[in-house]
Amino acid sequence: MSTKSKFVNGTLRFFDGKTFETVDQLSPITFQDDFLGAGILSAPAAFPMLINDVGTPVSGNPYVQKMYGAAPPTILGVAGTVNGIIEFTLTSDSQKQEATLCFGDKLHFSLLQGLVFECRVKVPVLPTGNGKLSFGVGSAVADGPNAASFYAHFALNASGVVYAEMKDGATTTSTSTGITVNTTDWNYFHFSFGNSAKPVFKINGNDVFTGPAWAASAANSLVQLYISAYKASGTGLGQMDVDFVKLYQNRS
Repeated sequence: MSTKSKFVNGTLRFFDGKTFETVDQLSPITFQDDFLGAGILSAPAAFPMLINDVGTPVSGNPYVQKMYGAAPPTILGVAGTVNGIIEFTLTSDSQKQEATLCFGDKLHFSLLQGLVFECRVKVPVLPTGNGKLSFGVGSAVADGPNAASFYAHFALNASGVVYAEMKDGATTTSTSTGITVNTTDWNYFHFSFGNSAKPVFKINGNDVFTGPAWAASAANSLVQLYISAYKASGTGLGQMDVDFVKLYQNRS
């Protein structure tokens, strides 16, 4: 590993020069999770699986999960994996399904404070049919990732093409990054909102999309982490493995 450094939105970031993963950052507000330990491997107990509802928060755990579908879809820690992995899976049953991990609508991050989002993702089963995989930040969870009032995230649909998507109340965008993922490789996803709240999306260290300046008010710029597998109907499949997630921002 060759560690390099640069300033991102006023924060000194140390990163792997080969993979572009952030290995440390001098930021006052930081959340990161490598999905290690028993709390993840016993995911059904740690994240109560309530069909058609949002799970109840568990003491000491930052997440809740929203599950929809009688099949059901799953969010599970994967045992015996190096580095720790959490897996999101839609089943082939012909029904509406959702498996979303979030902060239970506790909106502790602000897109106006230089927020940076980063994660490492592999897609062993590309979405089919109406399946959609999304990961990033957004306001209160609604009926599907794009139903939230405000969001910034990466998304994959049935083609395997990665899209950069944003909604700030004034502009809604869904732009192809030109990157198509396969089922075997891990990819590093990153976006950051600069001092002008103009977001830059990156995949494997390469700029893939620069969005318009975020137009929402301070109150409407509050967001939470969410990672989601979703389909509105049909037999569509999809599976997403997440190795780590990181968010950091300025305090003001």
